[in-house]
Amino acid sequence: MSISKKLLFIVFLTVLEVSITLWAAFQLSKGANFHRLNFLHLKYNTEFADFLNKSDDPVSFDSKKALEIILQIKKQPEDCLRQVGLFDRKLMDFIGTSTAIDLCFKDISDANQALVALDLFSKKRLDFNDLTTKLRTALLKFNENSAKFEGPIDDTVRFIFNTLIPLVVFISLFNILFISLLAHSISASIRSASSLLRGPWESQRSLSGLRKKVSPDLFELIDSASVLNETVQKAVQSKLEKKVADRTSELEHSNTRLEVANNELSNFSYRTSHDLIQPLKSIENLSRVTLQDMAEGEMGDVSDNLGRIGKSAARLSALVADILNLAKSEFDTDALGEDIDLRAVVEDVKMALQHSAMEASVRIENNIMQGTRFWGQKVRFLQVLDNLVSNGIKYSDEQKSDRFVKIDSEQKKGTLIVSVRDNGIGIEGSEKEDIFKMFSRLHANKAGGSGLGLYIVKKHLDFMGAKVEVQKALSGSVFRIFLQNE
Repeated sequence: MSISKKLLFIVFLTVLEVSITLWAAFQLSKGANFHRLNFLHLKYNTEFADFLNKSDDPVSFDSKKALEIILQIKKQPEDCLRQVGLFDRKLMDFIGTSTAIDLCFKDISDANQALVALDLFSKKRLDFNDLTTKLRTALLKFNENSAKFEGPIDDTVRFIFNTLIPLVVFISLFNILFISLLAHSISASIRSASSLLRGPWESQRSLSGLRKKVSPDLFELIDSASVLNETVQKAVQSKLEKKVADRTSELEHSNTRLEVANNELSNFSYRTSHDLIQPLKSIENLSRVTLQDMAEGEMGDVSDNLGRIGKSAARLSALVADILNLAKSEFDTDALGEDIDLRAVVEDVKMALQHSAMEASVRIENNIMQGTRFWGQKVRFLQVLDNLVSNGIKYSDEQKSDRFVKIDSEQKKGTLIVSVRDNGIGIEGSEKEDIFKMFSRLHANKAGGSGLGLYIVKKHLDFMGAKVEVQKALSGSVFRIFLQNE
């Protein structure tokens, strides 16, 4: 299984864990509400009993008051039935606690009989003694229904609680174990790749043996490096007699590139494993605390913890998306170039980010002249602009009333220069050297991120043969892209 598929499986387990926790919280909250409705039912039963004890004769009997109390008693089982869905009925049938639903229907039927007796009395078709007898009989049934209602509800809540705690803990432990195995697998692949990259490339047999030891993603990278290395060595050997010095220089250059690739792979393995396990551990701990709070009835803390779980899951999802984009930038080398309408591309990015810009009160300006075109890969350049404009929105200056991201272009001696300018919080001069490195995070207190966005921008532009530089403006920052357009 490739690394990307393993990461998607981790995301699936996390979503499953969060979904089960949310569903359990909802069901436990519903159980608490059923207890509250039964308490109100008992309250109105007591009020009805006091009313009947004070109504000794037809003169003192208040039909309107009796009608109000009976309707209040009837309202509680009706509210219970409205909250019970089809899945709840199936679950209670499975547990054997569906008698609670039957009690609600019976309580409504008893209340209707009492209302019929009251209606007959108001029409003088039932005498007072018969009326009080029927009402006292209904009161006994109401009290009996309330007493029987508590048991099935308690059993249902207990079943949900006792079943879901082990399930959530099991999924969390399995998730952590799977991440540990993934980290070990990546480390083993890196060690095998390092051994091959540092040693001589003897034959295809070496690659065939390595295929069984590393993931498909890493094997494709190593295979590409193998082809590159063999090409370099053949070129060097053909010039060996004439330029020994050039051969040495080429070998040193190749070794440097291989060392850089090896270091990047090692850094990628360590940082990815660390960044993935942190939100998962947070979700695990918050899930355990949430279940404890639900057991103790602290529903206010439950809401806060569920919000934190959602943020951790969103952070994990964003990291996985950036990793997949990085993998695509490394391996999507077969896409052909095309004639690109720059203004149309900027307009596409503007429309895609319009919602985010409106939420941040940021104005996106497309100042590209009609007819401005260049040759390149549209998908790669779309992601470059999307990342740069997104950063302009994300790091906007909330102290300014007029916040903007402007995209301009100019032509200079066969080079098309595209500028993305914002008036946000800017970039310090000391940070310019590191901004395009992998996992470089600036202004972490302003907005979170994986630290891969600008690294992916540079990867795409390097592949297209373009350059990018960042400048600090008087207000905000300016990214300038240099595209060959001859």
